[in-house]
Parts: sequence; C-alpha cells; structure tokens
Amino acid sequence: MSGRNESARKRRQAVSSFLILLPFTLVFLGMAFALGTEPRILMERTGEQTFRVTGSNQIFGFRFYTKTIGGVDRVQLATAARNDRTESIQERQRRLDQVRLDFMATDGSRLSWGREGDSRMIDDFMRSNAPILQLVEPPPWWRTGLTWLCLVLAVLIFTGTIRNCFFAKPTGFSAVR
Repeated sequence: MSGRNESARKRRQAVSSFLILLPFTLVFLGMAFALGTEPRILMERTGEQTFRVTGSNQIFGFRFYTKTIGGVDRVQLATAARNDRTESIQERQRRLDQVRLDFMATDGSRLSWGREGDSRMIDDFMRSNAPILQLVEPPPWWRTGLTWLCLVLAVLIFTGTIRNCFFAKPTGFSAVR
C-alpha cells in the first residue's frame, strides 16, 4: 500500500514541478517572439496613384500576422498622441515623440509603419511607375542573438523539466532489487 502512496506522491510532485517550471519556458518563448519579430511592408500599384499595402510580421521567415488595405492614396506622418486627460504629462510627451507613417486609404482604413525615415523612399515610389516596393526592418544583430539565446533557454528548461519530472531515475535502495 505504501508503494502506491509513494507513486502517487511522486506523480503529484512531478506535475507540480512541471506546472511551476512551464511559465519560465513560456516567458523565454515570449521574449524570443518579441525580440525576433521582423516587420514588413509591401506596396503594390493598383492604379493611377492608388496602391494596395500589406503589412506583415515575421519571425525566422514564418509570417504570423498580415493586414492588407486597398485604395491607399496617401501617406502621412502621425504620432501616438491621444486625447486622454488622465495621462500624465510625461506619458503625453512620450506619445508625441513616437512618430510613425500612416498609409491612408480612401475608405478611411489605415496601416502604420514605424520607420518614419522611409518616407522619402515611399514618396519616390508613389511618384514613379514601379509596380512594387517592399520594405523590411530586420532586427539588429544583438536582438537576433538574444532571440536565439531565449529560444535555447526555453528548449533547455522545457526538456529538462520533462526529463526530470516525468522520466526521473528512481532513487533509494528499493529500486536496486
């Protein structure tokens, strides 16, 4: 009877250890996901001074988010400012300093691009006859390195958790028989 109680206790302990260490794995995976994201914009000419713009986010070549708007006829500089009286002065100033480009469609939809330095290239494309323009913002080398480090740590924590919690070697003299 004590063998069954010992087995149940070890199983509960393994499950609780797994549930404690699983969030650490998820945190490292989330950090890798956030650090390794690569935003992209694809502008396609659909008519005279009208464009279809597709914004996407990718990580290691896998696309996980896409938004397309059609009928884009202009690009404007925008800030993240809101008309919220409950925000502090510092928060309002921080939002005013966050500048981005908004692609505006005739139906009112918009798509934002965070690199306002690309406005000259976008403006030149809109005036030219080129069929497409693709903009990519690859993460810097240090973010790519941290992404891989976070992925490796997440995999090591997860495999170590599984191995130690569910495939642990029996200990004690009773296992030698």
